[in-house]
Amino acid sequence: MSANNLLENKGLRMFLKYFAAIVGLAGIVIAFLISFDVLTFDFLEGTTQTFLASLAAAIVGVILVFFAFSKELDQIFLKAEETKFSLSKNEDAAQISVDNIIWFVFAIALLTVKVLLDMNILILPEILGTHTDLIINIILVILIIFCFIQAFWQIIKPALKEMRKVTWTTAKIMKEHSIKVFTFVIFMSLLFLALDQGLTGLKDWFYNNIAL
Repeated sequence: MSANNLLENKGLRMFLKYFAAIVGLAGIVIAFLISFDVLTFDFLEGTTQTFLASLAAAIVGVILVFFAFSKELDQIFLKAEETKFSLSKNEDAAQISVDNIIWFVFAIALLTVKVLLDMNILILPEILGTHTDLIINIILVILIIFCFIQAFWQIIKPALKEMRKVTWTTAKIMKEHSIKVFTFVIFMSLLFLALDQGLTGLKDWFYNNIAL
């Protein structure tokens, strides 16, 4: 039996799907157990090897779960993109989809992790040497910015579209307007300075000559 015939077998596909799902979920659970020192292995020496083992188990687990439920996940993501609601009753208002909310949640979660790292509440092993914290912080900042952009893209996109319609003034007009503004500011500054000095002198004269 050829490989194509094997893949066309519905029973075999279901078996592979659930097998990958079970192994993937087991890998994710093992990663959590290793991270919290609930599950230990003698061949793992030091925090670095333990961290790498839990990270590898988590990555393999996520890949297998994604492989097992790829069609279901595609339908969920498609539904999330199609499900939109507006923050305003105006029909032209920007609409927010469920995936925008998911990206926002990811951004907040990553931001929380960064704050915990900055406050030394969450400490990572130096798997990348002395620059581990710096590299992780740079990666987190990039991911946070990316997630926030994805979360607010439905609002940013129309704004960028409108900004392209803006026509910038010429250098001559900018120079003329700048001169007018600075002239007005200087005039008003001198006016208030003169009033302040005049009123101060009038007050001193009043107290020295009349009040006494």
